[in-house]
Amino acid sequence: MPTTRLDVLRGEIQRPLGFEEFLTTTNIATNNLVISTELGNRWNQDDHFNGQFVLIRGAVAANGIVARRVTDYTGTSGQLTVSGVVLVAETAARTCEISLFHSDDVLRAYNRARQDVFPLIGILRDNRSLVTGFRQFTYTIPSTVRRLKQVYLGHRDPATSLAENLLANAGFNNWTNSTTPVSWTLTGAGASVTREVETTTPRNFAVLADSDSARVAVPANILTTLLQTVTPSVATEGIELNLSCWVYCLTASRVSLSIAGTNVVGDPVLGTTHGGEGWERLTVTARTNEAATTYNVGLSATSGAAFGFYADEAILVSGPSEAADREFTLMHGWKQIPPVAGAANGGLLEFTEQDIPAKRELRLVGVDMLASLSAEADTIEIDGDLLEPLYAKVRSYLCEEMAGKVGVDGTAAWAAKAKEYGDRYKELVNEGRRVAAPKRRLRGPYGGW
Repeated sequence: MPTTRLDVLRGEIQRPLGFEEFLTTTNIATNNLVISTELGNRWNQDDHFNGQFVLIRGAVAANGIVARRVTDYTGTSGQLTVSGVVLVAETAARTCEISLFHSDDVLRAYNRARQDVFPLIGILRDNRSLVTGFRQFTYTIPSTVRRLKQVYLGHRDPATSLAENLLANAGFNNWTNSTTPVSWTLTGAGASVTREVETTTPRNFAVLADSDSARVAVPANILTTLLQTVTPSVATEGIELNLSCWVYCLTASRVSLSIAGTNVVGDPVLGTTHGGEGWERLTVTARTNEAATTYNVGLSATSGAAFGFYADEAILVSGPSEAADREFTLMHGWKQIPPVAGAANGGLLEFTEQDIPAKRELRLVGVDMLASLSAEADTIEIDGDLLEPLYAKVRSYLCEEMAGKVGVDGTAAWAAKAKEYGDRYKELVNEGRRVAAPKRRLRGPYGGW
């Protein structure tokens, strides 16, 4: 999904309300002057910008921006005289903005609007971090999914019987002894890998499928890997590799999948790290060069405090553009319980009408609120067709605030503009320019919608 920076957002919101962006011609000195021939060429009327705000971007100031009110404007030279203490001298030309609104006002209006437009405008989330448990009917929803739309139950292709899987002992079911999994090699001084056996009374949640999984103990401050060297009988040179593996871990940001080798482009290539919330399907994608004949794939744990994790069901496919996967079944008979006050999550998902099989992936499709903004480098994640209704909502708040200020000229006009932009927002969201989860099933691998 595209991202938009705060400075871009600020400019697009204010353009219909009087906004100019320009480059200083004379470097800002230790005085109260901002000079731009470019500005003077476009606006040569004296006093035209009096009372407005000028924002100096990339300034020497600690936060990178300086905002001041304009007390006088000389059109012939493009010179702005600003209020407040003298400016800090700049060593180069600076990009500046001038507008009727202080940058803090625009920021406050946006942060208010992002809450009010939710869930009509937000970020569509597709979360696959939850795995079902034994006799478990209630699940904590991740904080990124504030409004749940659809729930799907996942299916797995067994790693040991998938014909396209290039890994040997992919389910960690074959062991030379209790500490030596066949076809896998452990590295890392003091690290250990141990056979974890499935049990029935009680059932073992640390074994995802079949009879065994691998338990890896990572010592303090030691980089640890569990890798398999693959020399495939299929195309190897200039090919895309997709590796997936299920990992159970309660330590975040330490475990990831790895594809390595001298002929792996970007060697080694690491996937995203585990979130530390139990079972999670990790993936990584890499490409080989034209000289590739073999490569090493598996799990990598960064150095740090000692911890452990379990691994099961590893699948490596060569050629396709995505990791091997199965379809999801649309679930019914559930409800979302909103988070209680102060909760750092999205509430609870509660199944009400069915027995959910254990050790299966849940897929949550929902909506999250747009990100809040504070610093110049901050960005928001938003679809392009949702920008215009968002802009309209923020503009309506800015005009509303201007209409409510004592002594502002044209109060009635500002109130009219506030209503105009408020109506425009309603028109745009009613036309369907709003975020929403699909009302039909997600596309599966065996057919259309």
